[in-house]
Amino acid sequence: IDGIYAMSVWHGKMYIGTYDAGGGAEVYRYDGGTTWTSLISTPGNLCGTGGNDYAHELEVFNDQMYLGSYGAADICRYDGGTTWTRVNAAAGQIATGGTSSIDGVESMEVFNGALYIGTYEDPSAGNGRAEIYRYDGGAAGNWVRVSSATAGTVVASGTSSIGIIGTLADYNGKLYAGTWGGTSSNPDKAEVYSYNPASNDWTKVTQTTAGTIAPSG
Repeated sequence: IDGIYAMSVWHGKMYIGTYDAGGGAEVYRYDGGTTWTSLISTPGNLCGTGGNDYAHELEVFNDQMYLGSYGAADICRYDGGTTWTRVNAAAGQIATGGTSSIDGVESMEVFNGALYIGTYEDPSAGNGRAEIYRYDGGAAGNWVRVSSATAGTVVASGTSSIGIIGTLADYNGKLYAGTWGGTSSNPDKAEVYSYNPASNDWTKVTQTTAGTIAPSG
């Protein structure tokens, strides 16, 4: 196992998600001392799709634990034992009829009674297509894209070719998203946006020039 990428506490237990190059991601529950229990039947196959390098995000929503993966961009709900159920539309696709061939789920946050995720998609050569989605529960694929209709852009006519929604945070009644290009060939994409659920819109709260956080930065 190459690394630990996610941690979450649920029902009094700690859970971790791992990274293993070559598609060997796993999830473990900590039972105390040096005792851990694997919650995945086959490394890399998290909820029906193999080849996942990362169990990248773990988040508790509506008293259930959810996993976001990199490799197949699956979002999986834990149903006990080694059983996980996919709640996105298909491997590499979050919403039914939405963007396909997404690389991974990079961030997760519960906000205003819903689960939000940020994606990672093809940041090479200035061709990033990151997006943000909301899940209110229910059937697989029942996700709503809340970022711009153009993949790689958080707000309409804003910075384009964003490759990764690297982080999401709930702060003072708004959801905040942090972005980046993803590779050295897609630079100067660091920005922070705030989301107002009442008006369903995003506002950039960093400087006009992409890649600049403070006025003198």
